[in-house]
Amino acid sequence: MLDNVRLETPRLVLREITLEDADAIHAYAANPDVVRYMVWGPNTLEQTRKFCAERVATRRDPNRTSYELAINVKPGTVTVGAIGLRIKSVENREAELGYVLHPVYWGKGYVTEAAQCMLEFGFEQLKMHRIYAFAAPDNAASLRVLARLQLIREGTLRENVRVKQGYRDSVLCAILSDDWRNAKKSAKAG
Repeated sequence: MLDNVRLETPRLVLREITLEDADAIHAYAANPDVVRYMVWGPNTLEQTRKFCAERVATRRDPNRTSYELAINVKPGTVTVGAIGLRIKSVENREAELGYVLHPVYWGKGYVTEAAQCMLEFGFEQLKMHRIYAFAAPDNAASLRVLARLQLIREGTLRENVRVKQGYRDSVLCAILSDDWRNAKKSAKAG
């Protein structure tokens, strides 16, 4: 079990979510523009506090399968988003990637940078074989992030997610550990 995960990139610190993050998380979790494609939200403050408490409790689970980390822009300590890997199959070594960011920080490459770090964490430390992510077909920004990360578009699941007042399709994208390692080698060689 990995506890107290802390990862760093050139511009970001990814760390475990704490109870003290509730107000910062709520600043984006209550925003209808941010949660437009999410199955949750907009959150009440109580829902956000409950989310933070659940993340803290998850850290103590000896069979931990969820790694939800706060995104902090260096050098500050204010939480501007969250990124997570949720192991969906221990046997198949498969995890789902997800992320959310306060709109003030959109368009700066932070999600791509954080997600690259989480892919490395997933493949190197958690020993995952396959990491996948879902995006709404009309969420162009998220689809661009997944393409930059070199996740392969595998298909579209029709009306597989109930969101707000109805169902929506989901684009499924994934990357395998060998694909990730080869892309990493190519980046170093280039």
